[in-house]
Amino acid sequence: MLSSLLFLLACLAIFFIAGWQLVLDWILHAASTVNIPTRTLFSLMFSSSCALLLLVILEVRDTFSVEARLIFWKLNLYASLANVLILLPMYQIMVLASNSHHAVIRRNALQLTAVGYCSFIFVFWRIDVHSQSSLGSQDTASLVSHLIGRVGVVGVTLMALLSGFGAVNNPYTNLSIFLRTVTDSDIQKAESRLIQTVEITLDKKRRLMQTEQSNMVSAMVFGQHIFISYFQNKPVWNNGYSIMETNIATMKSEIEAQELMLDSLFMDLDDLLVDKERLKEAKTLRGVFNNIFGYIFSVYCIFKTIMAAVNIMFRRQGETDPVTRTLDILVHNVGIELDVNLWAKDISFLLLGVLVIVSVRGLLVQFAKVSVAFSSSISQTSIILFMAHTMGFYFLSVVLMLRVNLPVQQRARIETIFGNVEFNFYLHWFDVIFFLSAITSMAILYFIDQMKRKSNIY
Repeated sequence: MLSSLLFLLACLAIFFIAGWQLVLDWILHAASTVNIPTRTLFSLMFSSSCALLLLVILEVRDTFSVEARLIFWKLNLYASLANVLILLPMYQIMVLASNSHHAVIRRNALQLTAVGYCSFIFVFWRIDVHSQSSLGSQDTASLVSHLIGRVGVVGVTLMALLSGFGAVNNPYTNLSIFLRTVTDSDIQKAESRLIQTVEITLDKKRRLMQTEQSNMVSAMVFGQHIFISYFQNKPVWNNGYSIMETNIATMKSEIEAQELMLDSLFMDLDDLLVDKERLKEAKTLRGVFNNIFGYIFSVYCIFKTIMAAVNIMFRRQGETDPVTRTLDILVHNVGIELDVNLWAKDISFLLLGVLVIVSVRGLLVQFAKVSVAFSSSISQTSIILFMAHTMGFYFLSVVLMLRVNLPVQQRARIETIFGNVEFNFYLHWFDVIFFLSAITSMAILYFIDQMKRKSNIY
């Protein structure tokens, strides 16, 4: 048992170091601006999340002693819950208050942190109470089960939203039938319009600068007139100065509108260039293979969406994992002789490994995109703390959802560790949010595609 615990602790340390380096090298590319407490919290959350996924795989393989796994399960569950519910939200609120542009908020950062954290706990507790009561489930038997249940609602919702969007967006972005035909003439027109808009914007900025300089001279002259009129007891009129102030405000509004148009034109031109490159790649051997796999994945996404709708309508809840069910069909209907229990365990292990790797990689890729998108407007500390918080909710929920891919024996162990958590509720909730997310994403992508096709740029 001692050797098992030492090995698991060594894995935890490796995950912590990986999380630390992840923050330094991959996501941020500028670690000097991130303080040590932020990197530590992210690394702790990353290590405990990866350890939970490792424990699921170890349960399938039945590796190491049961006592060591149970101790490690509790250690990581408690650490994950403490991070998600106490350390991360409290520190995140404190960072936001301390870095505020308003001096009043900065002076009262501690008080606002206390109020914000109490509000977070209140909303967090109420969300799950409503969700579970709507499905008629009972209160769980322990505080840990209560907390896991509430974390599960938030995390499963996040998983379902991302999965529903991915089920629609991946076929849309990968299949060649959705690619627009882009010619060199289209790109030249877009570039010409962009250059023209840049020239207009620069001209407006030059005129604004000249007007502001003239306004400064007028303000100095007006001030001198006021000083002289004070001794001569004469009224001073400032109509010209007021009109110039109004003109400056109007010109600034026009420049802001031009800059928004520039951003839109840059994005349109970038879309054209990307689509042209994708059209070229689609004609290569690699593009043909990607297109074939895209069709296969599209069929899976359509099947997943239809099955989610069927599960919602008929309240279906899978009691047999997909691997065992598939092997049973092969044995009883096709006539293949297999040891179902043995093969179900091995195939489930491989499937879980793939799912774990895909889940970790997919979430980290999204984190990298978020960091790039918001790095100019939001501090890196806030971005990293948000990533860590999201990761905690996400991976705790991944463990809950992976239960359906486990054979019955391993399911019983997971249920014992998590307590009286309503697993069937999360399956139903995932199907509901997944279906709504897929339908909404389909409508949004269709609308965006139609708007692009009707644009006069193309």
